[in-house]
Amino acid sequence: MKNIFFGLCAVVLLCGITWQQVFAATSIVQSKTFLLLRSHDMILEPGDDAKTYVGVYGGINYNMHNGTFSLVDGTTTCCTFNNGTGIGAVAGVKAFLPLASNLYFSPRLAYEGRGGTLRAAEYTNDIIGADHIIEKATFRNDLDMTLPTINLDILAAYTFVPQYGVYVAAGVSSGFVLSKNYTESENILAPSGVYYNGTTSTSKEIAQSSFTDFSALQFGVRVGLGAMVSISDNISINPEVLYHVPLTAYTTQYSSTWKTSLIQPTLGILFTL
Repeated sequence: MKNIFFGLCAVVLLCGITWQQVFAATSIVQSKTFLLLRSHDMILEPGDDAKTYVGVYGGINYNMHNGTFSLVDGTTTCCTFNNGTGIGAVAGVKAFLPLASNLYFSPRLAYEGRGGTLRAAEYTNDIIGADHIIEKATFRNDLDMTLPTINLDILAAYTFVPQYGVYVAAGVSSGFVLSKNYTESENILAPSGVYYNGTTSTSKEIAQSSFTDFSALQFGVRVGLGAMVSISDNISINPEVLYHVPLTAYTTQYSSTWKTSLIQPTLGILFTL
């Protein structure tokens, strides 16, 4: 997962530099003239050129579910699920408000899909196969959920390559899970060519329900890399990738340790105020 994160960071960095070089090439003479005319004023008033940006963004969450979670019926543990992954949509609004030279306060409000599939350990059972011969089959239970979440990020962003708008960001994140619904299924893994009675499917839905003793309020820390690439006087594109470190488990019932970390690549459009 670290290789994926650092790879996406490299793409953001390259994107910021490449686009900026393209647009800078068409106005290099004007820029030099402007700098000569404004150099004295900029020294006297270093904060005058700080801009406020607001805009929208969208992308995906690559969700990494870690830890264990058990479904319990009375005093009987039905299944214990371990780890899993999933993809969810991301859409929201953000702002970059200048605090000091190259430093911004960056709040964001977004919808995030944090779902995925948790998998239980494989097990074997006897089945009646061809010619009514009893044979062994391998099964696994899966738990699927979408976990739609409204998320608020409070980040600080520092532009360390100002001429290309490249910045690092870090801060805290809080989210509220809107739905606790899940679907449990049983799946035939082996042997091949074995299906549930009357179907051609190797998967069978067992239950649809909602998590109990579930912590809908989630907290975490986010860090990442992005760029604000000007494409006109008042519009910039904003590629960014964030990594989310969870601080809150979804539930601690039955010694559950289930949390979700995620990698979030997004692309935004920012407008200068």
